[in-house]
Amino acid sequence: MKKNKWMLMTMAVILLFTAACSDNDGPSYSKTALTNDALKTILTQKGFQFDDQGRLLLDTKADTTTELDLSGTKLDTLELKGLSVLPHLTSVDLSHNGYGPRFDFSLLPEQIKSVNLSSNDIYEYPGLVNIQTAENGDETVTVLHHLTKLILPHSAQYNCVEIPTYFAQVKGLDMEMQNAAGTLKPYTTLRDVPDEATRAYLKEVFPSVFTGDQIDISKRLVKLTEANANIALSKKYIPSTSSTNEIKSVEGVEYIIMNPGYRGGTIFIDAHDQCVLPYIATNLFMNQFIISKVSTNLLNLSASTRLCCFSITSNDSIESADLSHCTLMGTRDKMTEFDIGDPSQITLIRCPKLTSLSIPKTAHILGGIDLEHLPLLKDLNLSTMSYVQDLALQDIKNCKLTFYEMKMPSGWTWNPFFSVDEQTYNRPSVKAFLDKYHSQFQCSPGPADPDSGGEFYDWAADYK
Repeated sequence: MKKNKWMLMTMAVILLFTAACSDNDGPSYSKTALTNDALKTILTQKGFQFDDQGRLLLDTKADTTTELDLSGTKLDTLELKGLSVLPHLTSVDLSHNGYGPRFDFSLLPEQIKSVNLSSNDIYEYPGLVNIQTAENGDETVTVLHHLTKLILPHSAQYNCVEIPTYFAQVKGLDMEMQNAAGTLKPYTTLRDVPDEATRAYLKEVFPSVFTGDQIDISKRLVKLTEANANIALSKKYIPSTSSTNEIKSVEGVEYIIMNPGYRGGTIFIDAHDQCVLPYIATNLFMNQFIISKVSTNLLNLSASTRLCCFSITSNDSIESADLSHCTLMGTRDKMTEFDIGDPSQITLIRCPKLTSLSIPKTAHILGGIDLEHLPLLKDLNLSTMSYVQDLALQDIKNCKLTFYEMKMPSGWTWNPFFSVDEQTYNRPSVKAFLDKYHSQFQCSPGPADPDSGGEFYDWAADYK
């Protein structure tokens, strides 16, 4: 009996061992399935194999792949999380993928230690570091994604927060950045200010961030006289140290505006010739932003909740103006808005590529809205407003207009102005608005924008 028991136990062990060997001899797959079809298609084309559930076959190719070339695939950044399916992947090439203006490093698996982002238009890099600033200005930095190698596009030169901070924090990091010609160079925090007049002005007002004739974006503005200084850059405000007062380039100003220590409330730039600033992000302290003859491809106003005066003229590249975060605009009392000469106002003139304008939903009283020569603007919704002191509309032929129910501010006795060109006046929505409120408006016919040759229409004559 004992012998039979021993034989049965021996056979059971043999069967279990045989079954285990059988399982080990079969194919092995990843524990998690890749549900993203786009990434799975790309990996399949590169020779990786998946079962019907989307699990990766852990064959020799999968087990030995440490680098992956995804350049030119246009893979959505949200799909990058799926790269964790490759067990030993540490390096990924994401160049030429049309990424921008943001690249979120939190979407990359933690195992990725080397990233190539060259030949993209990326300006913002969340997910690299977390920066907490105390009331006294002290910063506490936490590195969120540890890398050993990072290749950046040329547009990264305009990043004044995440990239220079990361560069200073991560020791032994191999970081390169493309120059204007696309050639990779070792990353540096020094930035050129090519125009003599602009350089002379910035060196006089903000000397502490300069190293020679270059701005060092790793330096924080800490002196109150510099940190709180407004920027007023035009031929009228150039210091005597410059041999010219013609501003042909304003490159370099953006590095002051985006310096984490900058607290200035007013930006005023009036260039002599058409200039280009590819990217600007304004700060919490901005109250007035006025630029003329400066083309800005990307303008990030999301932090400027206190911005009340916004004016852009002759901007050849701006496509959208998002003022939705400017929650102070148009919300102040009558005395602040009108009596002390600091009205909220929106001016956009000669911006041929502008398609969208977002006005804060909280705004209800504005000192002025002046929109002229915006042929591609699609929509102007003023329905949340109750009063605009000076409303001017010209050459916005493709724009859908939604007007407001006008309510005069309490105690206000001045009639507002309403100015339109004849083509705009003949639109049904404009006539309906004037039929209701023409007696409360003043008409200001005659020349409009002095550089355009256009004229406002004498609509008041039709109501006599």
